[in-house]
Amino acid sequence: MSKQVMGIDSNRVTWKYSVTEKEAATSKNKTSSPPFSIMKYQYPPVFKDFIIHLVQSLNSSSRAAFKFYCKGLIPDSMLDGNMATDVEFFALIESLQRSNHLSFTNMSLLKEILSSIGRRDLLQDLKKVKLRISIGFILEDYLKFKYVDGMKPAKNHTDIVDLLLTTEVENCDLITQVLLQFNSLCSDRNFLKKFTDVARLDSQLSWPMVTSSLVIIGELYASFTLHSKSFEEGSYVYWFSNTKASELLSDWIFVNGGLKMYREFIKEKQRATISESVPPSLRESLKENIDLLGIRVGYDKLKPFGFPLHEAIDGYSRKVLWLKVAKSNNKPEVIGGFFLGCVRECSGCPILVRTDCGTENGTVAAIQSYFRQEGNDEFAGEKSHTYGTSPANQRIECWWSSLRRARTSWWIDHFSNIVNTGLVDTKLSKECLWFCYERVLQDELDKVKHHQNTHRICPSRHSTVPGIPNVLYHLPHRSDGMDCKVTIPAEKVNAMEVYVHDDDDVDDDNDSAIYQEYFDFVLHNEMLQFPNTPDEAFPVFKTLLIIANR
Repeated sequence: MSKQVMGIDSNRVTWKYSVTEKEAATSKNKTSSPPFSIMKYQYPPVFKDFIIHLVQSLNSSSRAAFKFYCKGLIPDSMLDGNMATDVEFFALIESLQRSNHLSFTNMSLLKEILSSIGRRDLLQDLKKVKLRISIGFILEDYLKFKYVDGMKPAKNHTDIVDLLLTTEVENCDLITQVLLQFNSLCSDRNFLKKFTDVARLDSQLSWPMVTSSLVIIGELYASFTLHSKSFEEGSYVYWFSNTKASELLSDWIFVNGGLKMYREFIKEKQRATISESVPPSLRESLKENIDLLGIRVGYDKLKPFGFPLHEAIDGYSRKVLWLKVAKSNNKPEVIGGFFLGCVRECSGCPILVRTDCGTENGTVAAIQSYFRQEGNDEFAGEKSHTYGTSPANQRIECWWSSLRRARTSWWIDHFSNIVNTGLVDTKLSKECLWFCYERVLQDELDKVKHHQNTHRICPSRHSTVPGIPNVLYHLPHRSDGMDCKVTIPAEKVNAMEVYVHDDDDVDDDNDSAIYQEYFDFVLHNEMLQFPNTPDEAFPVFKTLLIIANR
């Protein structure tokens, strides 16, 4: 357990750093990516398509000029033919490739020849191909820097990649919404086509939209395809440059001045903003993308529908320690149970816990003080717990706000629609709603937790340590942090069990377990499948209600 102070309010818990935080570099001793797979990725389809088009477009006089231009670059034996046939001309192209005078990363010779023979049409096509490949490299650099240890963006793309990385950091909550939506809508084969169609890349582009689109496309690639241990250099250039999204983005960039104008846009935005934060226009463009996916930003909670949430987060690493849906998030024994379970799992407690002033946190305060009563540091005993207001608990408030603006808003709409049908108006119907949806909602929260704990947090203007939360949490020394876990003997943890309870054991009417047992019996007796998705849960909910009301 890393560097912890813990902060709790009625809906969430935060573990914070107990000493001065440093803006340290991420891990040292990083590993490099696997070697470049030359044979597999050196010929992107967009490059091969252009070469084929080039060969088929040149007449005999242009081919003769092309041949003459190549004298001295390749052996004369390769220039013996008159290049009248496509076979001979393709052989010439292959000779240029073998002699390293032509590749998808070096098309300068082609540019010189096409300029010399006056084929401006092919020269324009060549520029578009180069741009598509350059955008592919930008996307790949973004993925390498963010997800592969030890990798840095190419120097000629650093400014653009930095903008993409900053955009992701400042808008991670909005991007999470897109990832959650596409994980449920798409397979690993059609996600980029789906995004291209939904985001309307052919009609709504601007520099901010280009930026946000590249960030979202990069995160979609990471979500569906990226495995850092098998990352191959050139692979994402190969894949992305041949997509419709690449074509639409590069065409717009080309018409609007190319990467040169993109860099001018970046410079203007940097001059226009004092801090390193993303300009509002970029933030709005991300919202536009999400609105196109049918997701609305919301700030309400799920408690009115009977599904209050509770979470704990480590303030140093920003690792989510738990994110639970519970029937009650204001009962001290329930929150105490979450805390004690985490202490048991980690074999220790933080040196300091911070909570809101609500009475629901009293049990956590008492247990923490008991665990730390024999300490000899400045946070020993009762000083190991402190109360504070929610606004001051910035890390947990920021993360909780992000969660509310993400997939939670969809659930609010979903439950509101169910309530508006008039079906949820009795104790029985509310218990049935819980029975059908609790596991479905918890599964989605588990995915949100996993994404938070495994994504890379980039450097920002805030006093936070960059890196992957799981790594920062378990290996704090790699980022110049301290391990502030206090080991607690198992007997002391067991002694606190009498003061906490599972959520199901503290129902107000003490009959929730009976309802849940009844619905479980009906489900199996009627040979119904337990729901795994919201779409499956609602029909089961209606069926169980009909049977229960007979």
